Amino acid sequence: MRNVYFQKDFFNLKELSEYSGLGIRFLRGALKDPKHSLPHYRINNKTIIVSRIAFIAWLEKYELNHNNKIDTIVNQVMDEMKQSIRQTKQ
Repeated sequence: MRNVYFQKDFFNLKELSEYSGLGIRFLRGALKDPKHSLPHYRINNKTIIVSRIAFIAWLEKYELNHNNKIDTIVNQVMDEMKQSIRQTKQ
């Protein structure tokens, strides 16, 4: 059944939840997020649909770049080691 979702261009919230693995409650909250709201359409002031392409673009804004975090951690450790070595030499 999941393969059917890859062929759809628009999802209601239940389908989007099944497609993405995110909870409906989370998705409803994302619709109202003032800083980074999930793009959607409201039909007849009731039915909410979300474009698959818009959802993927929205989701990609949350991507973490782990390389930057690792670099930061390594740099911090290296700085601490350098300080420690300087202190032992004095």
